[in-house]
Amino acid sequence: MIFLGILSLLMFFVGIIYLIAYPIYKLFEKSKINRIYILIALGITIIGAAIFIKTSFVYNKETEASTSKQSKKINHKATKITLKVNGKQTDYTDRELTANDIRQATITGTIKGDTKVHFLEDQGGDQEFNVEANSDGTFSKTITLPSSKAEISYWIDSEKQNKSQNSEDSTLLKVTIKSADYAAEASSISASSMSAASASSAAAASSSTEAASSKAAAAASSIADYRSDITYDSLARNPDQYKGQKVVYTGEVVQVLEGDDETDLRVAINGDYDDIVYVAFDPSIMNGSHILENDKIQFYGKSKGDYTYKATSGTKITVPLVIAKKINDQGTAPDDYGE
Repeated sequence: MIFLGILSLLMFFVGIIYLIAYPIYKLFEKSKINRIYILIALGITIIGAAIFIKTSFVYNKETEASTSKQSKKINHKATKITLKVNGKQTDYTDRELTANDIRQATITGTIKGDTKVHFLEDQGGDQEFNVEANSDGTFSKTITLPSSKAEISYWIDSEKQNKSQNSEDSTLLKVTIKSADYAAEASSISASSMSAASASSAAAASSSTEAASSKAAAAASSIADYRSDITYDSLARNPDQYKGQKVVYTGEVVQVLEGDDETDLRVAINGDYDDIVYVAFDPSIMNGSHILENDKIQFYGKSKGDYTYKATSGTKITVPLVIAKKINDQGTAPDDYGE
């Protein structure tokens, strides 16, 4: 194709030279040879121009086809997983729904780049399942709120993102379903719990030593389930290898983001500000106590892989994510902590 293009250009310029230069040179020679040369030059010029135009047209077509094909390949490789969940947005990653009169709410949304949505119940719940998306990417799941709870929460993620080691762009969202009369119901459940606790206090008092021993043994057994042998480096390098593992770490609180239903922390493990873990938890586990920046804490929770958030500068930062179930606040960290 390039050869034809060059040849057509040569023919075109040769024809131009013959049309202009040769007739001037033979200006005063009136013969049939001049007319023949002019006709030949004109023919060469027309043929060269035609070949050049045709060659350029075919080359442009092939270039466009090649570019389009390459663009499709690139777009295919760059397919990004996105997840959107409908509902009232209470935080950057939090959504809230209200159950109807029969204590049901339907979680709806859209997903691109995957066909399944992964659900994991928060606060130690045992519900974990996948929901198949429709062909257009929409999905829905109806949840029934237990009568013993005024609210229930789920961590929602793309199934691929939940399993994949490529966690550059996290799709993890939290959806909380509250009863229609949440305030009154939460108060009633709390009062019922207090009443039940009061009613059983007399019986509990008679066996306080046995109960205390049993509780201590259960707590020790529960804490023993959490792994302290997984280093930060291992967790950060292999987030999906340890996803779902119960872990325990100690560190200094760098930032606190408090909400009604969730509190988020950025924690420097062992006081090292290069080893940051993003910790999310239900504030109710603190029994009204607040964690402050620069506090030294020990947290027990479940690893959820990586979490990506935007810094104030706009830069995306990816760190390990842990959903905490228990936190021991040891107060302000010593000045030399981490040195």
